[in-house]
Amino acid sequence: MIASAKFIDFLSSPAVQQRWTPRIGELPARQALAANPELANNEKLAPFIQSLPFSYATFLVNEADLRQAVIDAFDQVVLNGVDAKSAIQEAQDKVQVQLDEYWATFG
Repeated sequence: MIASAKFIDFLSSPAVQQRWTPRIGELPARQALAANPELANNEKLAPFIQSLPFSYATFLVNEADLRQAVIDAFDQVVLNGVDAKSAIQEAQDKVQVQLDEYWATFG
């Protein structure tokens, strides 16, 4: 087994996830650990763990660029007095271009 695979196995092991989760604040990578009382009763983690049964992941092409488009829209409104609807439309247009470019790579 190559070193990177061994490292992933190590990081996702129950023992490491048990230590990692409370210290880092991320949800555990192993669903079984969500039932662990130490994690399930943690005031910061508990609401997220409780939401897992009805949660799902969504598709993002580029989270950093999406976040920046929203930050730029916010700044335009707050700092420059731009109309909120216009700022959001501009952000939406930027993100749509990225999505169109991404999906175009699949022909």
